[in-house]
Amino acid sequence: MLGQTRKTGKAYDRKITFGEYLEKRHAWRVAESETGDGLKRSTLTTDREIIDAYLKLGLGHLKMVDQLGTDQIRELYAAIRLINRETEGKRPSEMLRRLLEARASLKGRRYSNRPVGESRIKRVHIVLNAALNDAVKVSKILDENPADGVMRSKGGAGRKGQGQATALDR
Repeated sequence: MLGQTRKTGKAYDRKITFGEYLEKRHAWRVAESETGDGLKRSTLTTDREIIDAYLKLGLGHLKMVDQLGTDQIRELYAAIRLINRETEGKRPSEMLRRLLEARASLKGRRYSNRPVGESRIKRVHIVLNAALNDAVKVSKILDENPADGVMRSKGGAGRKGQGQATALDR
């Protein structure tokens, strides 16, 4: 289970799917929050929404050790970018189809009809990356985080002073 290791330092259940791991990790974080040491309830609510609307649907069926990799993560982000956008007659990928079907019935109502913005994709990446970092450092399921280096900032845009050259920098 989560955090239990053998002499090798690897987790007992290396066949765990990413969806199963996300559920166990989220339950652990909720329990931690209830003691007053964890995240705020609003952060956990946002994380839960991202897990349900994107991560479990796109990657949850994959075994963490043998199937979850950089290519699958990039495919997820590409599919999220296509949500509620014109596909010019192209047939949606299997991943995009799963995401669209779930969004159509999430909580019994249509989730949203707007395209997903880059800020939301960055939030998805934050939740994904943190879960995979825990899988490496805490649970010892993975040797390395397949999400490392996948999301790169385009730079330039952002809050004042972030990514923008000032007169002192020139």
